[in-house]
Amino acid sequence: MNLAEQTKGILDILGSGFPLHRLELILQHKEVILRWLNSKEFKAQYTNHPYPPLLNPKEIIYQQTDPQVAWDFNIPLPPSYEITFCITAGAGGSAFSKFLSLCDVSCHGSWYGHIIAYLENYKILCQSPSYKALIVTDFKGQETEKFWSLVTKRVPLLCLVRDLILGIRHLVNHTRPIEQKPLVKRFNLSCDVAEIMPEVAYHCSGGKPNCEAVIEDCISGLYRTIFCLPQKIKALSPTQVHYIDSQEINAENAFETFTQLAKKFGFHPPKAEDKEVFKQRINKNTSLVTAFPVVLFAHSSDIGKRNDYSSLQTPAGEGANIVITTQAGFSKQDVNLTKELMPHEIYNPSIVISANKQDAEILNAQPKLKKAVQKFLKDYFDEFKKREDEIAKNLVSSEEILAYFKTHKQQYNAMSAVFNEEIAHLKKHCPEIVKSWSYYQEFLKIKF
Repeated sequence: MNLAEQTKGILDILGSGFPLHRLELILQHKEVILRWLNSKEFKAQYTNHPYPPLLNPKEIIYQQTDPQVAWDFNIPLPPSYEITFCITAGAGGSAFSKFLSLCDVSCHGSWYGHIIAYLENYKILCQSPSYKALIVTDFKGQETEKFWSLVTKRVPLLCLVRDLILGIRHLVNHTRPIEQKPLVKRFNLSCDVAEIMPEVAYHCSGGKPNCEAVIEDCISGLYRTIFCLPQKIKALSPTQVHYIDSQEINAENAFETFTQLAKKFGFHPPKAEDKEVFKQRINKNTSLVTAFPVVLFAHSSDIGKRNDYSSLQTPAGEGANIVITTQAGFSKQDVNLTKELMPHEIYNPSIVISANKQDAEILNAQPKLKKAVQKFLKDYFDEFKKREDEIAKNLVSSEEILAYFKTHKQQYNAMSAVFNEEIAHLKKHCPEIVKSWSYYQEFLKIKF
């Protein structure tokens, strides 16, 4: 067999999606590749596999293999994870991921596509020994099945679920990422606070939540792809499936829930000093704080000025960068200045104002500047609260979603079919969870 025939044979096995820029790499290792592809082991395990590995996974030195090459060559993820977590949209996935990290569990939950999920998880799974978990998020897309097929280690699967109507409500009220103006992300004392407020937009709509548009999308659009729990369970082939309802990770229950999960699955329990973080709302996607962190650059030359942005070009060390973030985003290496700079309690207790040690010292050495910062922040959060109140007025309630279904028979029937498929496994194995979903039970009572 000549070189062209050998190359064609390899590409035929890999399929049409293989990136042709990897041909040179194939040619460099063609002897090893062909020996593997012609082996009894490969033919026994991968003859009918949709994504067969181009090299023997047992011989891969993962730490020495580029993750992107591993993805292109269909190499399974490094088998160093102890458990897989299945997270569905609207069930509290961001909180779950954050809480796992506070228990020293190495993991990465990507909502930005399965290639990124593979690459980031690959890096984590190659790191030094620690308890590692694999998070599988939703949105079934072009690369989803390939990602699933490259999760080959059979381990327990923990599925985080939520009342389906509450899940729809989350999707309706969920803001979508938009690029904020530079002055929203970093500003100075001369700025008009009304001009540096973050902007907000929603999936399937513009500046306000749109219940009808989101439900239609759940039936036949992009959001339809997030309802794929049974397919994930089948593809991952776990040793056992455990379910946990999102109510178990709310502010009241989260710390105790993760204490029990740690005992059950063998990772470190949450630390007492992190208990307050477990009480915070982690996903802020119904709030302007999705724009955080933002930075106030405090420089004495800006006191009394109006709309003069020149100081923002000042070299480091000549002013203080004051970071406005959240409890979840706060770095313990920084200095928490919240109580110093906001004598009156901020309306949202999850907001933190901080600075690194050097910038905190710069600020505290200049009483006049510190006083100007305090006044600016008061004006900033007064305006911020006004905008937040407007957002809150537009939020769609679970009752409004149920009312919509009561007057739209076609959409109700279509959504009911989606729901039935999604929770078939859950209803069979944990019917008590479904029975506890009060809004979904109201949904089931709708008659035409």
